[in-house]
Amino acid sequence: MDGYEEKLEREKQWYAQAAFQKEHILNSRMFYSYERVKFNHSFPKRRLSQLIGQVIECYSLMDPSILIAPLGVGDDIRYVSHLSDNISGIDLFPGAIDKVADSTIDTYVGDMKNMTMFSDEQFDIVMVPLFFHHFVKYGFDDFLREAYRVLKPGGHFFSLEPSSLNPLSMLAWVARKIFGNITGTVEDERPFNPIKLSDAMMRCGFCDVHVLGASFTHSRVPIWLAKVSNVVTSPFLTFPIVKYLAWLCIFYGRKGD
Repeated sequence: MDGYEEKLEREKQWYAQAAFQKEHILNSRMFYSYERVKFNHSFPKRRLSQLIGQVIECYSLMDPSILIAPLGVGDDIRYVSHLSDNISGIDLFPGAIDKVADSTIDTYVGDMKNMTMFSDEQFDIVMVPLFFHHFVKYGFDDFLREAYRVLKPGGHFFSLEPSSLNPLSMLAWVARKIFGNITGTVEDERPFNPIKLSDAMMRCGFCDVHVLGASFTHSRVPIWLAKVSNVVTSPFLTFPIVKYLAWLCIFYGRKGD
């Protein structure tokens, strides 16, 4: 296994270099489009936003302090901007932070494993979208402990991650073994068993840990089919066992009072 610093450099290079193979048949309009990917990510992220909103209402949080980590280029801001005027974001890559269009949030460059710019018990909510599947080989505990540190007592943790148990995720993994990394993802990025993260959350002190399905519809599913799938499969997103088969899962945990 490469060292952690080498891993961080690979993550930075992923931002800086586009390695998507447009000419490959599996990346043709028949199998892939930017619009398709964007649409299929919006459904689970809206579901995540709804759950955050429900928690804010349930716990009567007034203008809660929210940390988005990692922030990336700011695509996730729109899913929580209506919930609070007190939003911060952190990302490893300065080039990503520079592209954040929303000037109303506080942005920081740094490592999520060591967020020294934030004090203990600073945030009501920490939202970690699509991050842990980049670090499966390196473990989740150090990142979770840091998120736990910056949460206020009773604060809430949310994450959104791909499940390796989803049939299309399994098929994509097989295709990658056969055709190589045609999408230009980070080499060691991969979906994982949702129980791996929920167990780590409990191990790091979070209570009331829950896993919910966010969407069964893989990013490569055509939009028209995705619309049908989202309606038909929504009732199953909270079913025991079945929820782990979702393409993306939502993870929730609370810091003890």
